[in-house]
Formats: sequence, C-alpha cells, structure tokens
Amino acid sequence: MKFATVFVAALAGFAQSAQQPGQPAPVERVTTAVIDAAIQRGARWLGAQQREDGAFAPVDARSACPVAMTAMALWSLNEPEPRSLAAVDADRAARFLIAQRRADGGIYDPARGLAVYTTGVSTRALRTLGTRADWPELGTVRSEGELYTYRAAATGSVLDAAKPGEVTAAQSNAVARTLLGDKAKTDEAKRKALEFLARVARDTESLPARVRAPGVVDRRHDVGAFGYDDLLPFVYLDLAPEHQLAQRAREALRNYYTPERNPDLTKRYGPEGFGTGTAGLFYYYFVAARTLATFGVGALVTADGTSHDWADELATRLARAQRPDGSWANADAQWWEGEPLLTTSYALLTLKLCRARIAADVAK
Repeated sequence: MKFATVFVAALAGFAQSAQQPGQPAPVERVTTAVIDAAIQRGARWLGAQQREDGAFAPVDARSACPVAMTAMALWSLNEPEPRSLAAVDADRAARFLIAQRRADGGIYDPARGLAVYTTGVSTRALRTLGTRADWPELGTVRSEGELYTYRAAATGSVLDAAKPGEVTAAQSNAVARTLLGDKAKTDEAKRKALEFLARVARDTESLPARVRAPGVVDRRHDVGAFGYDDLLPFVYLDLAPEHQLAQRAREALRNYYTPERNPDLTKRYGPEGFGTGTAGLFYYYFVAARTLATFGVGALVTADGTSHDWADELATRLARAQRPDGSWANADAQWWEGEPLLTTSYALLTLKLCRARIAADVAK
C-alpha cells in the first residue's frame, strides 16, 4: 500500500508540472514506474485514434500525411519493450500501409510528397511485425520499400515540402520554357532570369531547393559533421556504433546537446541554430535518444565538460510535458509537431529508449 501511495504521488507531481519539455527538470532521477505510466497513457490515447481501415488520421494538422502518421503510430505502439498494440490492430495498420505501395516500391501518397521519408518510416513500422510465414506479402513489401529508400538520392522532408503557392524546380523550369517561347517582347533582365530557370533540373518530382544559411559548410563526408541530409533518414535506418552516420550524430551531440531546447544539430540555420529552440523539439529528443542508445552510454559528456544523464533528462521532460489525455503536442507547430499523432509517436519511442537505459543502469 505504501508503494502505491508513493507511486500515485509521483505521478501527481509530474501531472501538476506538465509543460513544454524545455523547462528545468527536478533533481531526482525519474523512475521506470513513472516512465511506464507515461507510456501506458500515451499508448492508450494513440491507439484510440485508429480508424476502421487501420489508418491513424491526423487529429489537428490536416495537412499532415495519413500514411506517415500511420507508420509512426504503428512503429511507436508496436515497438517492443513494451508492445502496446493488439496484434489484430497492428495487422490492420500494416494492411493500410501495404495498400499505399506504389509501382516503384515506395509506400507513400503521391499527392503529399515526402515519398522517401514516408517509405522509410513505413518499412520501419512494418518491421515491428516480424517475420510472418502466414503473410509472405509483408516481407516482400518491406524489402521493396527498403530497396526504394536505399536507391533514393535524397529523402525530402517536411522542411522542403512545397507550401501552397510555392512551385517546384521542375514547375519553374516548365513555366520558364513556356514564357521564353512566347513571342511577346521581354526585357533583357527578365529574359536572362527565364533562361536560367529553363536550365535547372527537369526532374518532375523535385522538391524546392534546400537552402543552407550563409557560412554553413556541407561536410557530409566528414565523420564529425552531422548534416541536414543525415537528419531525416537517421530515424529509420539501422544504426550501429561503427556506422559513420551514428558517429556524426554522436559528435554533434557532444558539441551541441542540451535538454533545454533543440540546438539544431545540423546547424542548417547557422551557428546559433533555431531562434527559440522549440521547433522540432520532439524529433530532436528522439534523434538524441536513438544515437546515445546505439552507443550504449549512460552519460554524455559534452564539449564543455558537463556530464549529462541523458535518459533521465529526456524522460523527465517528456513525462512533465504529457497532456492530461495522455498525448503530447508541441506548441511550436512547425514540421507537423503540433499534430499529437506524430508528436506522441516521437515521445513514446524516446521514452522506450530512455526506459531501457535507466533500467540497465539500475541493474548494474
């Protein structure tokens, strides 16, 4: 009875202080019991969002892609330790994803873009169902999807997704060529601009150009430089300590990690990163947890000499940020993080990694 009283009091303390995860955490280390309770509440909310067709439709961000949302929900709920989705519901979600398979092997909605990223998280989600002798199509779709992501030159991302009123490079190319063919008189400056646009890549699936901040050097082949092109595929690719991708991410965390804000590990937005540090915060937490879990480290010593108990820091902030209904959402809605389906998926995956690390430390 005494344990139950203490446990309920701990949960109440976290609930009363629920807020954005960037605020200071208590000194006490968060317990696995508190993490388990947060995971159960989050999983209960997320599971309740599944539709009859197996999909997880966006709740708030109507522009968010249902295929990507379903993949993230399936992945986070069906990832072991603990698995939170009934087998029949996992199968329904998987069948929805399989129904989105395209002739090129990708799993995505052509009207939404982000084909490679969506395929990547979809195949990662399908992998949680394991090998199924009773369902050979599952393995085939997964293999074709993984091959599709492997062959792709770039992932695309929500950072690059076309917004209403924007045009892709290919569309600009086509418009420019049409205007150049117009017999109407065009001044010299405009003609040169059109000639330039007419020479850009004509790939009909190109997304808007990725623009890096002035002075930011792209060093993708440098082990220590975690670049923008690493960021999106990082979450769904297999990782091992010897992989350069994992080593680049760890080096970036050594240099820039903080639990208080998203420091922009890629420095795509310049040396200072994001202005407020709230944009993409839950995604950053997942990247940090996945990287450090890959290396099996309980403490991260940053470049300033500070030792961070990362699992405690991230889990504490996520437990405090959980909303009364069990979900999570970022008040900074950039990159779909205002959508609780996506943000709750990130939070659950991160908490599972944190729990495993804390449990391993306690067992020593």
